[in-house]
Amino acid sequence: MNGSVGVVIGTDSIAATVATEDEQVVAVPAVLAVSSEGNLMIGSDAERIAHRGTGTVYRNFIERVGDPVPVIGTGDYACPGADLAATSIDALLNGIGVDSSAAQVCVARPARWGVYQVSALRAAMCRTGVWGPATCMVSRPIAALAETGINSAETVIVVDTDAWATEVSVVTGCRTRGGQVVETTLAEQLGVESLDRLLARHILAQLGEPMDLAARTELLTHCAGARDELARHTATTVPVRLPSGPTRVRVVRAEFESLVREPVTNAVATITRALARAREHGVGVDGILLAGAAARLPLLIETLSTRTRAQLTTPADPNGVLAYGAQRLAARRGAAQPGAGVAPAPRQPYRSVPQPLMA
Repeated sequence: MNGSVGVVIGTDSIAATVATEDEQVVAVPAVLAVSSEGNLMIGSDAERIAHRGTGTVYRNFIERVGDPVPVIGTGDYACPGADLAATSIDALLNGIGVDSSAAQVCVARPARWGVYQVSALRAAMCRTGVWGPATCMVSRPIAALAETGINSAETVIVVDTDAWATEVSVVTGCRTRGGQVVETTLAEQLGVESLDRLLARHILAQLGEPMDLAARTELLTHCAGARDELARHTATTVPVRLPSGPTRVRVVRAEFESLVREPVTNAVATITRALARAREHGVGVDGILLAGAAARLPLLIETLSTRTRAQLTTPADPNGVLAYGAQRLAARRGAAQPGAGVAPAPRQPYRSVPQPLMA
């Protein structure tokens, strides 16, 4: 499959969307495994390898892109984080039938990445053959603005919440120059994974029964669903698997908001400081765009509205907006973007990438 493709790099996942009629976003956990037979697996297939304890499994490699110290996988195998990220992108595109050497691909990466991290990932994508003649890379805020249409404003603050943290980016020149990120600040306390863990601990404290690791992992998944449900409704129930049998715990929105008020308040403080710095430099901010997994949290929206008085925009699909925006940019820019004309290197078998850890 050719055409335009958007790819989003998150701290815990990699997502892609293709310009098809349904335009579904396909997201997989940022977990990569090589089976004992040498087969490459990502996402849930990689998780199954990890559960069986066979093969080599790599995790937490997105934040290690550009790090000279390699990521250590199970079995004491080491591989650079950039190579793991590039290989995961390649595997995801292959899995959805995309020929990256022929397609127009736009990769949306974290805004806080510096030049070295961007160069490291691009070089790794060239080595694995996933960087084609029409591939480009932009920051996540630029992708979000491309999809929402709010880039008709000149200066926007993009609040992008991922699993581990929230990036607060000031983007200028949206209308006249297509957008340029001039500042990114990290609100480390506001990550949806930490919010889900707060809710899980609260539920466990009420039950007072021991739970094994599998049941706790399952509870975290249900807490993520409850978080989304509480953004739309005032109450929900969370299924829990206990040794004594399955049960459900009712959680109301006010209860959840009391648990997450501190990280939300700290994130809003980071946003208001970014807004104040922009105004001190004579830059008028036209609005705030909320993107990512926490964009629809009522507490975040209400607190921001009260503290900033700024115009807030929340996309209809705050999780998918980044992939859709990257796909839109891929369609617009194609071969005109940096990287056009760069011939991809010959593909290498993945089994040659991991190297044994040397003492």
